[in-house]
Amino acid sequence: MEKQRHIRPVSTPQQSDAGPDRLALVDVARLALSWITDGLVRQLSRGTLANRKAITDKLLWFLRVRGYDGCGTEELRAFFAYLNTGHEAPRARWPGAPHAHRPLRPVTVWSYYGYLHAFFTFAIEEGLLACHPMRFPPPLARADQVRPFSQEQIEALIAAARRSRHTKRDEAIVRMLLNTGCRASELCSLRVRDVALVERRAVVHGKGNKYR
Repeated sequence: MEKQRHIRPVSTPQQSDAGPDRLALVDVARLALSWITDGLVRQLSRGTLANRKAITDKLLWFLRVRGYDGCGTEELRAFFAYLNTGHEAPRARWPGAPHAHRPLRPVTVWSYYGYLHAFFTFAIEEGLLACHPMRFPPPLARADQVRPFSQEQIEALIAAARRSRHTKRDEAIVRMLLNTGCRASELCSLRVRDVALVERRAVVHGKGNKYR
């Protein structure tokens, strides 16, 4: 487990819209930048850093559009409700985002919860909050919502690879993804020395800056 930081005494909020479990909007924006910097210092993966930025950017956008002057439990509840219903809005969930008219998958909403819970834990560790504002349970993300490919779908994928310009390469890519479950980013980062064809093994560098 990650080593906990020493928690400094909570500073007295200067904004009237802040509190022991609520940050002023300007402090949310500043903390988001500090959280990204913290990830760089800890050498988190590019994907994790990108997710930190994307999710805090969307939270800030939501708070500003709704006219909130800060962020606490009620604003966060409203944000998660919006994640589940925002695709029904006339202008889509996020301006300019692809697939913004589609409902988010439950596992995606669950990942938002994890990132934002870590974000406000970071706020406590930085001495900006005394209490955690996310005092509501995480959304459900049942494992049975992820379904494997059918045999027909697998055969269609392989057939498509065989019709491509680089037949051998593309079929190898498809079979690697299907048979190992590795992420596309992990496969794309493979080097020749990472693959042992005789032993039928490969070492991938993946999420969380970890090898497997």
